[in-house]
Amino acid sequence: MTVSEIGHADKYLNYIDESCGYAADLCRQMLAYPGQSKLAVGAFDLSELVDSMGSLIQSSADSHVKIRMDLLGASLVTVKADVTQIKQVVLNVIVNAVEAIGQRDGEIDLRTYTTYLDQQQLKDLFNGQAIKAGEYAVFEVRDTGCGMSRDLQRKIFDPFVTTKATGSGLGLSAVLGVVQAHQGGLKLQSQEKKGTTIAIYLPVAEREKEAVILSHEDKGIEAWAGGSLALIVDDEDMVQEVLASFVQEMSFKVITACDGEEAVLVV
Repeated sequence: MTVSEIGHADKYLNYIDESCGYAADLCRQMLAYPGQSKLAVGAFDLSELVDSMGSLIQSSADSHVKIRMDLLGASLVTVKADVTQIKQVVLNVIVNAVEAIGQRDGEIDLRTYTTYLDQQQLKDLFNGQAIKAGEYAVFEVRDTGCGMSRDLQRKIFDPFVTTKATGSGLGLSAVLGVVQAHQGGLKLQSQEKKGTTIAIYLPVAEREKEAVILSHEDKGIEAWAGGSLALIVDDEDMVQEVLASFVQEMSFKVITACDGEEAVLVV
């Protein structure tokens, strides 16, 4: 494969990655809210997990947002949870903090620590009534963003509630769903124009951490080839372009047209 061919393929690989990522993320969030997603549970250190996401966390914020980490030492914040879902929780909360800061200069502080929660303290948590007193590992995010009104705080974890012009409104509701599925709790503290602090409480693991390994089996899909006539109608330019590329590779003749708001691809 030539350099130009690799560059040509990269664009479409990015399209595929973005589309699959968006669809998978939406499905995960919809399943996470009612706690219906399957858990692949393993014991791991919460500090190590957050630290390993450093590059991803930094890339989620613009240069005007300063991110600081204060992580408790390794093997001191061990939890038994689904590592993929906890990663999603971490990222969702941080992205929400970044969006709360907006275009202004701001700071986000990330902390991990352990604490003991008694029955009285549990009353201050979302899902606190459903969990037991005991030792919990905590992931806390504090931002200097716009903060929330009391009315918004009461409903911010409801599905489809969003303060953004675009967005599914499932990010924080999915966070709460994942926390509930792991028998954990969540605490929200916010003040308008002062910022927000969200703390995630997960039960401390009773045994030492395990090696959490994610594997993906390559099942290989047989390539399809045909010689018929196809008509594709779609309003997404990206979909048109990708489909046109596919059929051209199979030596099909491609004609593209646009009728009003709908794009028509005739093969």
